[in-house]
Amino acid sequence: MPKIRSIIALFIFCFFCNGFTLAQNFAEKPPEPKIEAPDQEPVIGESLIYTVRWLGVPMGKVTLKVEGIENLDNHQCYHISALASPNNLLKKIHNLQYQADSYIDKRLLVSRRFQKTRTLGGKYNHLVIDFNPEDNTAEFKSEGTSSTSVKVSDKRKKLNIENPRTNKIPAGTQDLLSALYYIRWIDLGDGGDHPVNIYYAGRNWKANFGAGQPYWRDIRKKGTFGVIELSPSSGLNDFILGRRKFTIFLTCDSRRIPLEFRFSTGLGPIRATLDNIPE
Repeated sequence: MPKIRSIIALFIFCFFCNGFTLAQNFAEKPPEPKIEAPDQEPVIGESLIYTVRWLGVPMGKVTLKVEGIENLDNHQCYHISALASPNNLLKKIHNLQYQADSYIDKRLLVSRRFQKTRTLGGKYNHLVIDFNPEDNTAEFKSEGTSSTSVKVSDKRKKLNIENPRTNKIPAGTQDLLSALYYIRWIDLGDGGDHPVNIYYAGRNWKANFGAGQPYWRDIRKKGTFGVIELSPSSGLNDFILGRRKFTIFLTCDSRRIPLEFRFSTGLGPIRATLDNIPE
């Protein structure tokens, strides 16, 4: 009997210890991440550097930078730049570089100017779009050599017809780069859809940024972050990517840092992953 009582006592002891441990683990389990209210202006000097991988192979770098505040036609604007450069491997295949600059009205948070320079094999194309949100117009200029290396798909031809060029823009229109920063500055709430009009290639594109529910995501060698997935739904996806999916992963905190961009293409997935997490 003493031996049986000892076994029962040991069993009860282990049961309560295990229960206590489980309770502790449950208590330590982090709550679901919350979407914080966003910062409504950029951090001057913020520089985000991404490694671009195609099928897991590094192909180059993309840098997004908040250059500062500049005066553009008597309007104070945030100057945002984006630079895409291939690495030595990609240069041997396709030596393509992009430099884009967006000037976002500090008061209205809409685009005032977008300019892009593309160089390929010693040839270049320079594009400038000047936005006038006061009368809802946009002036589109392009000089240099247009791209002839990419075959225009039937889908793109159809979109060209369905969505003809215009210089009229709706209120609140963004360019391709300013749209990314605008979505970082608005209240995403608990998810849902967030419409944005984007002016690209002389056309208006109604983009709908669908925000998923926040969740925890581990980033290798960088830590664990609460993130939100945004999947823009627009004819612009079809126009640029050809019916391919595009996803943005933003942090849930007030900075809304883009941790990663994913593109699905006919030649395999492309991922741009942030190298440096700002303090």
